[in-house]
Amino acid sequence: MNEISELVILLNDQNILCVDNKNNDEHSINSHTQSSRNLEWYRQALEEGRIVKFEYSGFNNLREIGRGGYGVVYLADYGDQKVALKQFTQNSIENFANEIKQIYTVNNHENINRFHGITKDPNTNDFIMVLQFAKDGNLRDYLERQWNNDIFKISLTKIIHILEQIVQGLNHLHSNNIIHRDLHSRNILINGERILIADFGLARELNCISSSSNIIGVPAYFDAMCLLQRLKPDKKSDIYSLGVIMWELTSGKPPFNKESLAEIIFKIVHGDREVAIPSTPEDYVALYQKCWSAEPNQRPSLNEILGCLGEISKQADNKFITYNYRQISQRRPSTPSLIRDDSLSSNSSSDHSEYFSFYQTLSKQISIDTTNIITRSHAEKIANWIYGDYFRCEFRLLYMGSRDRDGPEFKNFHKNCDNSSRTVVVLKVRGTNEILGGYNPIMWKTAPRKFGMIPTSNYGETDKGFIFSFKGEKTIHSKVKNGNKAIYYKDEFGFSFGKHDLSLINDMTLSYKFNCRQKNYNKLIRSSTGSFDADDYQVFEVIDR
Repeated sequence: MNEISELVILLNDQNILCVDNKNNDEHSINSHTQSSRNLEWYRQALEEGRIVKFEYSGFNNLREIGRGGYGVVYLADYGDQKVALKQFTQNSIENFANEIKQIYTVNNHENINRFHGITKDPNTNDFIMVLQFAKDGNLRDYLERQWNNDIFKISLTKIIHILEQIVQGLNHLHSNNIIHRDLHSRNILINGERILIADFGLARELNCISSSSNIIGVPAYFDAMCLLQRLKPDKKSDIYSLGVIMWELTSGKPPFNKESLAEIIFKIVHGDREVAIPSTPEDYVALYQKCWSAEPNQRPSLNEILGCLGEISKQADNKFITYNYRQISQRRPSTPSLIRDDSLSSNSSSDHSEYFSFYQTLSKQISIDTTNIITRSHAEKIANWIYGDYFRCEFRLLYMGSRDRDGPEFKNFHKNCDNSSRTVVVLKVRGTNEILGGYNPIMWKTAPRKFGMIPTSNYGETDKGFIFSFKGEKTIHSKVKNGNKAIYYKDEFGFSFGKHDLSLINDMTLSYKFNCRQKNYNKLIRSSTGSFDADDYQVFEVIDR
């Protein structure tokens, strides 16, 4: 059976056409339609002879030179020429057809890795692209060769020479309505003085992309807004990646090269970026920082980037950027790994939605000291109210109140909790499965007594506090309504949110009672109001990790 016959079968087989997001029917239909169109285009191109088909037996002396989620790249001899063979080990005709269509569309530019044709391994039936071989490797390899005894050195003229060609190639992609979506230093090839953009496995036409489209790539170069699926990838996403490459050209190292993949994802979506190398011209730093701006509309166009590079080149004569790895690495130490690198390899087959899902799991890491009142699930819910969707924090037990403790409990509370901020109080109502609590972002303190004898009171101001209740599946989250009276201070009270919204009050028996009624917070957190009893309560200090 020949390749065209196989394609006809595949086009009629609805089960083989994968979709990008099972939870989005409209996007699934669009993905299905686009896959069908790519396959149909590929079939016609083969029939019309627009794609050259090579006999596999004509390739000799295959040597592996690269590997990724798509498969393997080999260097091979074809007659007296050297070519690169990109073998798709996943045997996905849809991915193969998509990549060929994208590279075929832009194959007539000097800064695009040239596509020669296709072949097929008769032993494995794997699809293979025949590509131009870049004899000097990729940009990452080139930068590694610029190191000498922990010193990286590169001329500003060389940097601009490389970047101008990347921009020209990228501009050619964008002018053909194609975005790369996986631009990084290993996808930039060097062939003598010529710079080539390669690897179009993730490239898509702009009208075929959604915010949940699949991505297999290197997240250190991803646009954070796309990683979080808040925006769909577009031309500005490629410019973000270009900005990261601009920094890499001055450092000789990949971004966040000391961090695990998990830490990289967390840093990117929280706005962390690499620091500028000290010897880098200020206008060059300003340019790449604009490129990786969190706001896509603030990123420059490719023509603006070319213009800026032209201005920078006027001061480039005899200018070198030098980077002492030991000095810089001491100034910016790496953080401990949170997760093993091999748990999610950047070379493994993954997609954009999986990175997003992985980030959600990663970014909701929480540790909590032993507690007999709340569960880990409760703590995650509380942390979500404090931080929003993404957090890494610790609930450190500050104090546990008990009826068995000696002395007035409200005094014990102040002895252990005063001057502590960002605290969570939790308690379990006696005889029920009801858990109440509150979060105070400001400090607890004891109001002074007038003349050392007369009790006084005052309020702490904040609009960030809240109180809450958990009862079975029911949850109530009550926010501050009157920020001027969010926290109540009086030495005959222990903790007090809004004076009586949720309070521990001295009942003159050297014990304590609790009170709950809606006043300065926007919701009542109990079905009944007034005093109630609880055996124990706990106070946690919330600490960022």
